[in-house]
Amino acid sequence: MNTYYVQIKDIQQNNYLLSIPLEVRYFINKRELPVQTYYKLGVSFNYRIHHDTEVNFAKKSMEKYNDEVQNQLIITNSVFSTFVFGAVGLKIGRYKEGKKVPWGNIEFQFPYLMATENSFAFAGLGYFGMGFQCSFQIPIGNNVPIGSK
Repeated sequence: MNTYYVQIKDIQQNNYLLSIPLEVRYFINKRELPVQTYYKLGVSFNYRIHHDTEVNFAKKSMEKYNDEVQNQLIITNSVFSTFVFGAVGLKIGRYKEGKKVPWGNIEFQFPYLMATENSFAFAGLGYFGMGFQCSFQIPIGNNVPIGSK
C-alpha cells in the first residue's frame, strides 16, 4: 500500500464584496476654514458577491489535483459582515466668494470592530492606517459645501 501526499505551496482566497458605507462627521470648528479637523464614525454593511480560491502547488505535476483540493477547502468567510470604524481627519479646501473650491480629506483611521454571522472581533492596534479620500457632494450643483454651516 502506498500513500501519496499533495504538497501545497500556498492558498489564496479572494472575496469580492458589495459594501454600503454610512458615515457621520463632526467638525470641531463650525466656521468654514481652509483646513478643518473632524471626527468620523462609520459603519459598513458588506455582502459577499463572489469568492474564489487559488491553490499553488509545490510541484507542477500536482496541479492535476486542483479540483480535488478545492472541493475539500472550507469557505470560512461569512456572506454578510459589518465593520464599525472611526477616524480623525483633516478637510482641505473651502467655499469662498460664491466659488466652489475643490477639497479632499486626509484621515487617520482607528482599529475597527467586525461582526459577521458567526463572530465578533476587534481588529487590534496593528491595523492603524492612513487614507486619502476624495469626496463628492450630493446633490450635485448645490453651492453649500459639506461640513459648512
